[in-house]
Amino acid sequence: MILSFIRSKHFWLIIGVVAAGLFILIGGIIYIQASNDQISDQISTYNDVAVVPDEPGVKLPVIKLPETKNFRNATMIGLIYYNGKVYTQTDTEIAPERAKDLLGEKLGTAKGNIEGWDTQDENDIEFASTIHKADVYTVNGYDKDFRIMTLAEQNGMVSPAFYERLNDIFVRDGGDFFGRFNIKGNVVGARYQSYSEWNNSMDQYHPIKDMDLINTLVDQLYHANLLSREIVGDALGDFRNDDKYRRLIIQLSDGTEVNLKIIRNGYINYGFAEVYFIIDSEMFWKLWQVMQPI
Repeated sequence: MILSFIRSKHFWLIIGVVAAGLFILIGGIIYIQASNDQISDQISTYNDVAVVPDEPGVKLPVIKLPETKNFRNATMIGLIYYNGKVYTQTDTEIAPERAKDLLGEKLGTAKGNIEGWDTQDENDIEFASTIHKADVYTVNGYDKDFRIMTLAEQNGMVSPAFYERLNDIFVRDGGDFFGRFNIKGNVVGARYQSYSEWNNSMDQYHPIKDMDLINTLVDQLYHANLLSREIVGDALGDFRNDDKYRRLIIQLSDGTEVNLKIIRNGYINYGFAEVYFIIDSEMFWKLWQVMQPI
């Protein structure tokens, strides 16, 4: 009886239905997996502002001291090697008269000897730098694993500079990044420059009086989506011009001034960090309209 049933049309009809169902199920699973694999590469635009799905995070690549004695010919970035990490010059500044308020514990002295570091023993690598010799300090109110500073005095002139470690870290959202800057709740002012004004080092700034707008921006930056520079790729285009680029300076109560690059197609970037921040498109355009060239 069983053999007769196997040979019947009903048996093969059932087998065909089951096989078709399995084919659809497997195909659906493959499609879903492929969609998940590609989601980090999806960028759509709305009114020329980037919109991206939530992402698990971005790993900011490690910066290593190069294995060469001609390092100064390879880069112009100011950096200090401290506690096994590389700290680079930043887009946060402070006026000389406020710098001593943030001066913390002395950590050591930058050596200005980066060219020959690879020929020295491990103990000599600490505080190797591309900058001239200068005392290195912690910064009051900030984690030394994130920010350190130098303070040089000559002929009564004080020259402060911050160095930050924004490499070899994992950031899940804007809060993981901007939370280190102590921006939220400490904004006291904001101003901006066009690309030409910034690029030509012009001492010309335009104040932003709407502090509600700036504080809303800060709130959104703390929850911003992230895109690595590698993913953004050519989407930025040639933005280094007055039509597509602004420099926003957010002034904080401790005297620090955080400089952000605002790019017209919806991206925000800081310093040399290999990551771009995406905020709400409506909020972005409100900010962009305020920062029109004068």
